Amino acid sequence: MFPLIRTVTGGGSEVSPLTPSDAISGINPTNGGLTTDTTPTLSWDAVDGAVSYEVQIAYTETGVTSAAIETAEANSYTPTAAMTNNQIHYWRVRAVNTNGQHAAWSSVYSLQVSWGTISGISPTDDGSTTDTTPTLSWDSVDGAAGYELRYTTTAGGSDIASVTVHTVTAPTTEYQYPSSLNVGDTLFWQVRTKDGDDQYGAWSAVSDFLIIIVEMVSVDGGTFILGSEVTLSDFTIGKYEVTFAEWEEVYAWALSHGYSFDNAGQAGDDGTPSDTFDEPVTSINWRDAMVWCNAASEYEGLTPVYTYSSVVIKDSNATTCDNAGCDWNENGYRLPTEAEWQFAARGGNNSSGYTYSGSNSINGVAWYTENSDSDTKTVGTKAANELGLYDMSGNVWEWCWDWSGDYNYTPVTNPTGPSSGSSRILRGGCWLNTEDRCRVYSRGAYGPGDGDSRFGLRPARSR
Repeated sequence: MFPLIRTVTGGGSEVSPLTPSDAISGINPTNGGLTTDTTPTLSWDAVDGAVSYEVQIAYTETGVTSAAIETAEANSYTPTAAMTNNQIHYWRVRAVNTNGQHAAWSSVYSLQVSWGTISGISPTDDGSTTDTTPTLSWDSVDGAAGYELRYTTTAGGSDIASVTVHTVTAPTTEYQYPSSLNVGDTLFWQVRTKDGDDQYGAWSAVSDFLIIIVEMVSVDGGTFILGSEVTLSDFTIGKYEVTFAEWEEVYAWALSHGYSFDNAGQAGDDGTPSDTFDEPVTSINWRDAMVWCNAASEYEGLTPVYTYSSVVIKDSNATTCDNAGCDWNENGYRLPTEAEWQFAARGGNNSSGYTYSGSNSINGVAWYTENSDSDTKTVGTKAANELGLYDMSGNVWEWCWDWSGDYNYTPVTNPTGPSSGSSRILRGGCWLNTEDRCRVYSRGAYGPGDGDSRFGLRPARSR
């Protein structure tokens, strides 16, 4: 608590008498202001004829008039003990001459000490991460001896004020979640500063983030040319190709929840020990990819988008998959349309018009026959494109939703391709292809039941 009695001896030579009209002006800090200084200097403009000043400070506006009077020499006053953090303090001042005459009290001013404000929260509020043991971090606060944080997975963070508080000693500004969260969990958390005198900053606003399977990138809709003028709505798309680790996590869950697949998938081009789980999943057909999207949606607590006769598709059956309906308004994972894939690969509204996704030089952005050593590679090891998407040229071909067919040659909004066909679109080229097949304009197409070591996927979601 801030002691309300403070005395500083005044002094000075005798001057002319003061009158009640000698008002105080030039208050600093300004009325209603904030300061991070717990012992702030209160100052005001000097009053002619004043040799000292009297100051009253209280925690309530009405309490100022009965507070102890503190004497300050000159036109400033600095508390000798720290003010209470996150507390509004009220104060007023008047001038005194050597004859003991007083000018009128100033108006009552307010000042809030607000030290220790937290910024730089990560993961960002309302964000997401694929890390099930995430590291929570924030920016360092000057003067902090440590930090306290608390967290909960209870819906809405409703019990956060009553959960266990955890301590971090400065200069550390991060905390690793101590156990494994589940995909679909939302973690709510907040942090505050602590100084060496056991004073605390205010708790930060409650931040939350979702544990997801695939890291996604938001793509703002726009208009571009793909045969004709194409206009797309906002969507999200995978930052990377789906890795075998991500595929396998969903696949294992799906098998125990009524799903089945034509192919189990494999790590990289041949699934040998040299191909790591961070390489793209391959050897899956189009039907496997769409079933995996439904399973991933359900696993993460989203609504699956693919149905047949109003029933969620859970197996790679040719009849149900090839005649599936897609609810584009639902929030679950799905395959991107060819137009969405093309727009994202070009860099969306940030496009620089590159030949390959992110560059006119293929070696900087793609794994292809000349640099891959006939092998898939860990995702994200080449440069990203303008949207921060990796491997949209090379590494593996990526299944799209559309049946293969001619482009529209009249303006169209959110095209989804022909209503039927014999093969589905693949985009991006792969580790085995020459550079011409890795251009952003290059198309591939195979039957929906075909799957080999060149084929993988990158999911999308509607926004």
